[in-house]
This record gives sequence, structure tokens and C-alpha cells, in this order.
Amino acid sequence: MCEGWLDLARQCGIAVDDEHGELRPDVLDAISHTVSAAIWYGLTTAYLTLTGSYHIPRKFLAARAMSTW
Repeated sequence: MCEGWLDLARQCGIAVDDEHGELRPDVLDAISHTVSAAIWYGLTTAYLTLTGSYHIPRKFLAARAMSTW
């Protein structure tokens, strides 16, 4: 998964490698923090949904029902 992101960043001109061709530490940190946050967000949301503690406020449900897709 990370290799795909790195390849895409290189194609877009984002420097992910240092002058020696090694992966820059700040890039790896950013990717690992983003992936960790996404995993925890997914797990937390799934748990709260399954236990019934997670709900969508009515005002957002009403706005979605009225919007056109």
C-alpha cells in the first residue's frame, strides 16, 4: 500500500527520496501516522456503530434526504 502512495507522489513531483536514493524519514512518518489514524478511526467507528453508541444526528439525515445525487 505504501509503495503505491510513494510511486504516486514521485509521479506528482513530490520528493520522497533523499540525495542518496533513500526514503526520507519525514515522508515515512507522515505515511505511518496517516495509516494508523485511518485504521483507528475505522475500528472506533465500527465498534461504536455495532454497539449502538454511534448515531448520525437528525439534522444531517434530513439534509442528506433532501440533497440530490
